[in-house]
Amino acid sequence: RTPTTESYVTNGVNGILVEPKDVDGLRMAIQDLLANDEKRKTLGKNARAFVENNCDIERTAQKMAEFFKKICA
Repeated sequence: RTPTTESYVTNGVNGILVEPKDVDGLRMAIQDLLANDEKRKTLGKNARAFVENNCDIERTAQKMAEFFKKICA
């Protein structure tokens, strides 16, 4: 769980977030996914939809261009 990760992953919606160094939390999250086919499928579908809607190379390039224009002005 980091700020960068949290900008892409919504816990329980399109992924599972675990605190850094939380070995037991990671183990439980993995076991939960292994035991729950429907949850795995739903998280996967939601993750794909997020990437398709938010991680387009053209959109990202446009955002970066706007950012640089703003800081260089």
